[in-house]
Amino acid sequence: VGSFDEAEVGILGELRRQPVWNAEELSGLIHEHLGFLRDRHLDIGGRDYGGHEDFWYNEGFELREEGGEYLFTSEGVEYTVASINGGSPDGYMFPSLNADGEAILRLGVLSRSAPQPLELEARSGQGTRRWKVRLRRSEPWYSGIFEEKTVGGVPVVRIRSFGDHPKEYIDAFLASASRYRGEPCLVVDVRGNGGGNEAWPKQWVTRFTGRQPERMQVFTELISETAMIGRANSYALALHSVPELSQQGYPAKVEEFRGYAESIEEGGIAPYWWPYQVPGAREIPTNSTLIVLVDANVYSSGEGFISYLHQVENVVLVGENSGGAVTYGQMSHHRLPNSRMLVGLPTSLNVFVDLEYREERGFFPDLWVPAGEALNYAVAAVRMGTIATSQSYREEIMGAAFVPEEPPMKEKVFILLPIITAVIYGVFPAYFNRKRRAYFFILCGVVITALGYFLLSREPPLGYVCFLLGLEYLVIALYKWRRARKAPLNP
Repeated sequence: VGSFDEAEVGILGELRRQPVWNAEELSGLIHEHLGFLRDRHLDIGGRDYGGHEDFWYNEGFELREEGGEYLFTSEGVEYTVASINGGSPDGYMFPSLNADGEAILRLGVLSRSAPQPLELEARSGQGTRRWKVRLRRSEPWYSGIFEEKTVGGVPVVRIRSFGDHPKEYIDAFLASASRYRGEPCLVVDVRGNGGGNEAWPKQWVTRFTGRQPERMQVFTELISETAMIGRANSYALALHSVPELSQQGYPAKVEEFRGYAESIEEGGIAPYWWPYQVPGAREIPTNSTLIVLVDANVYSSGEGFISYLHQVENVVLVGENSGGAVTYGQMSHHRLPNSRMLVGLPTSLNVFVDLEYREERGFFPDLWVPAGEALNYAVAAVRMGTIATSQSYREEIMGAAFVPEEPPMKEKVFILLPIITAVIYGVFPAYFNRKRRAYFFILCGVVITALGYFLLSREPPLGYVCFLLGLEYLVIALYKWRRARKAPLNP
């Protein structure tokens, strides 16, 4: 919790002490004093003002609940969870799926930073046993904006952006709603969808269900000369970056908001908030099972899509919690006159009718699945019947081969990158220290391997590099030690 008054005093004090600042320093100063703001749309000089509670999970334990207790099997022995971190295990259990599509409970936490391993204590007929359960988070990669395919007999529509450009991708996405309307099952993959224009997901839901969804939020927007100029600037900035947007009415939008600003100035109208309305509950029926894949990189109007789908029957969210950029919106942009620093300010407030505060936490999925595996696990669950569809539909798709989707080529390169890096960075130091004894390589290997183990759950790429580099040194040490044992003694 912070104070605007205290922030103003602190910033002005620093400016008096040092009168000349570059843009990077200035944005850092502002962030230092206004960092208490929790707004994932706010951007001052390229600095974010909000974090995210990521889903950290473990893939080694598959649990189930029976009679109010949590059970799992390890090395052929069945255990009952006694405690996690010395207390109740309830808060660490997330409904999930495994690779076969079976319903399981997965151990995990929501955290802004890398959590400590969980202290799991469980009992069996052989006594009590303890585990340190390490957690990791997903590092998914994305490629392409729109894709339509079939996986295991289940149709899949993938959309990575709701931006107005390129328009052909939005047109293809909207056309898919009409094409798959009434189908027994459809997967819509919005993982990595950073948002854009909320009109497009609203249109998709309308075409798919035949009914128009409503907002789940109480919406109000600041109307002032500054806000309207900022809105005009946002459209002008987008138009400058993507001239093709001139075909979609952006020049008219620039003039429209400039006209609002001039009217406010000439009329002497005081700033005010647009009158709000409280939307009523709405349920949209459908006989289709709609599976929506989500992750932490779904923001803004991408989350608006999820909000609209909360009104539709038979929707199952699979993946991880969304990005949590939902409370503020309607961006305005201003460039500061001296530093030329760009400032992005939201002008609207959105309060959910259920009064749930979702900023930085996002929408929670029904089934918490590692984001990179969400599609494969969801399709497996449909084929197994864990995600409900009709019996005839399951029999139909079981005739189709299920080839799990593999990561794109650049992700495979990313996976190999730590190995390549470790080899490159390991060869040169090893060469220049080739005359040293095995003890030197043992010491380096142990230290670097331990560092890699420490970093694996915190910074996975760097952790893999250090871990592999340490193993490389230990292999060299083993080679030198064996070679020294075989060497003849000097007379």
